[in-house]
Amino acid sequence: MVNSVEATYRAGLPHFFDKIQKGQVVKVAYLGGSITRADHGWRTKTFQWLQSNYPQAQFVEIMAAIGGTGSDFGAYRLQNHVLQYAPDLVFVEFAVNDNGKSAQDVKESMEGIVRQIWQQNRSIDICFVYTFSRPQLEFYQRGTFPVSASAMEGVADYYQIPSISMAFPAVNLIAEGKMVLQGKAGSTTDPMVFSADGVHPFPETGHKVYADAVKKHLIQLQSVGKKGKHKLKKALM
Repeated sequence: MVNSVEATYRAGLPHFFDKIQKGQVVKVAYLGGSITRADHGWRTKTFQWLQSNYPQAQFVEIMAAIGGTGSDFGAYRLQNHVLQYAPDLVFVEFAVNDNGKSAQDVKESMEGIVRQIWQQNRSIDICFVYTFSRPQLEFYQRGTFPVSASAMEGVADYYQIPSISMAFPAVNLIAEGKMVLQGKAGSTTDPMVFSADGVHPFPETGHKVYADAVKKHLIQLQSVGKKGKHKLKKALM
């Protein structure tokens, strides 16, 4: 298992931020499962934040999330749901739905996603984002990523793709007693309630924590990396 951290910037998102600075049309794709599909969730919140924080650019959202699906199906549908729309940044969120799969399977499908994106255009930036569910909580509490996110980190390291663990601050709040994993909706004060089912966050609590983590690290990523085509190295798997 890989030690868990909140974010690793690696080669950054230089093309994405270059287009923003130039005030161009910037297309952001969200590839994932139900946590990304959720209305008023981290996807909506981060996209609205991009629009308000960088008013000089024109943002276009590519919604490519399907509930209950993992990175294997993501790799198969990538062309139709993402690449045909020529994205500038692709968020990839499958850590929860890949739970229970072998590290080998996760690496193969995540690498398949990366290689397809860069075979189309090596100026497309990619960012892996990690959510969590109840069965994965014990890994974070021990200071490691669960199997799925650990495997994804292996791919991210190899291709120098930034990753943000949205799970990290949520797990910390649970550990500090400021948030409970499961309960009824309503409490947004101490302790907040993350979700009803231990997986799908409430928009005003869990999803807000997720979105805040992404925003915080996007601000830091503005100054990371140099523009230049991403390297499509020899396949890892």
